[in-house]
Amino acid sequence: MFVGNLNVYGYLNLCREFVEAVFPFALEGAVMTFAYYPENTMCIRLAHFDANSIAALLHNDQRSGNWKWGLQAMIALSADIQISFATADGTMKLQGACGDYELDISENNGEADVVVLQAVVDTAIFEGLEISYAQLNTHLQRLAYLNPAVKIITEDKTPEAFQRNIFHYPDGVIQQLRDYVAQGEPFYFDEVPAFSFTGEIDGCEIRVACQVYNEERSMIRSFANNIETREGGTFLNSILDGMALAAKQQAWSEFHVLRLGRQSLAKKLILFAAIRGEHMNYQGATRSKLGMPELQKPVKHLICAAFASYLAANAKVLHSLISTFSLRTDDE
Repeated sequence: MFVGNLNVYGYLNLCREFVEAVFPFALEGAVMTFAYYPENTMCIRLAHFDANSIAALLHNDQRSGNWKWGLQAMIALSADIQISFATADGTMKLQGACGDYELDISENNGEADVVVLQAVVDTAIFEGLEISYAQLNTHLQRLAYLNPAVKIITEDKTPEAFQRNIFHYPDGVIQQLRDYVAQGEPFYFDEVPAFSFTGEIDGCEIRVACQVYNEERSMIRSFANNIETREGGTFLNSILDGMALAAKQQAWSEFHVLRLGRQSLAKKLILFAAIRGEHMNYQGATRSKLGMPELQKPVKHLICAAFASYLAANAKVLHSLISTFSLRTDDE
């Protein structure tokens, strides 16, 4: 796992690692509630999660190949922590600080499939840190786009002003694109829908959404699970290669040859892409680039087919690409 600098961004990364660890155990109707209290205190409530499986993360072992350290890191980097795991069989509670923890098991209290974690930031580790609800809220909204099966609620319970936000995006990054475009200038082809794709390859769920602009307006963001791969990698390259190939094929059907590659195409796109799977292979300690060359050909093939259909149905987008990148027209 990667936390990074021991500042507010490091703490936000810690929250992301926690979400990454517990997400696989979300049940139908899963809800995460993050409540922020004074004195750097955070309460996270997970409803409709497999509490038994999350409790088992306390015994996470690197040798098992399942390296989900988010829960353990939250415990280790907190000055004081209390966690309860409510299951149908009973409730297990862990509490303590600085490596000294007590474990208690009691009868079921009426709740099941609920985990509640309350933690105080260890300012001896995160020196001088004061959690900002605004930063936390923005960070968790992005996680909601990447976890469409889970509803995320944030609450600011400091005395100054109570705030509550609900983030739930069943369409994932497709909704993220809609929200991003809505905040900016109108799309050049205002009557043309965005391109979107949802599919699965080798157990990995893939979501892609983009708008093609008539001018250079590049904004590309790719994610692997909850990690933003800022340097791209094979997944993003395969998407751009597939889209470029589809544009060339559709242009050729109208007797145009395009000089178009992934870099030139990217300059005309607002694109969000996300891949989720059990085993993501990153390049480098910061996980800013995704490897997994085995996905390159199948992703390129699927995106090429989907984007070709999109261009066939949206001639304005195709003709915009032709006018920009054509080497030969039917007039020549």
